[in-house]
Amino acid sequence: MRRYMIVVGMVTAALLAACSEPGTPVAGSSGTPSPTTSDTDGASLKVKDPIEPGRFLAEPCAVLTRAQSTGLGWEAEGTPHKAGQKNASCDWDTKDLANYSFGWLDEYNQSITDTYRVFKDNSAYFEPISIDGYPAVFHSGTDNRQRGHCNLVVGIRDNLTFHVSALGGPGPEACETLREMATLAITNLKAG
Repeated sequence: MRRYMIVVGMVTAALLAACSEPGTPVAGSSGTPSPTTSDTDGASLKVKDPIEPGRFLAEPCAVLTRAQSTGLGWEAEGTPHKAGQKNASCDWDTKDLANYSFGWLDEYNQSITDTYRVFKDNSAYFEPISIDGYPAVFHSGTDNRQRGHCNLVVGIRDNLTFHVSALGGPGPEACETLREMATLAITNLKAG
């Protein structure tokens, strides 16, 4: 419970920082993700193949199988938070005390377009990408990717997104791990 409160506090602080003061981007390294789309007018943000998340809204830890989470080097079972409620999330710890999380951003029917509107000009980094054809963006109010802190938001419907985040991962590789995690989650969400 204590770790959950720390993670929630850090995520909340990062979101508030992104809303209140622009960060200063830090030059990326070869391990940081690079943008794959430059269209920010909304055309590339339209979800072309919407996913119905079904049971995963209430069971966020089910977005990864035990084999997938251990394959990523994490504990087999994630720890659920707010299961069965809006904005449910799950986090997995590693042997090195890093923390990776998956959570829904559905409290206000948040779309990827909303993420762009709120954070595009108020982030230390804002890097649009695509995850298996779904619009996504790496962003945060502070750039701590060199320390293994990374955040990725993915749109799976025009009114629903999920985020995956890393706290204390292995440097900039944490962002690549989030890309892999999001890809696995999309595959599992589609399979139901």
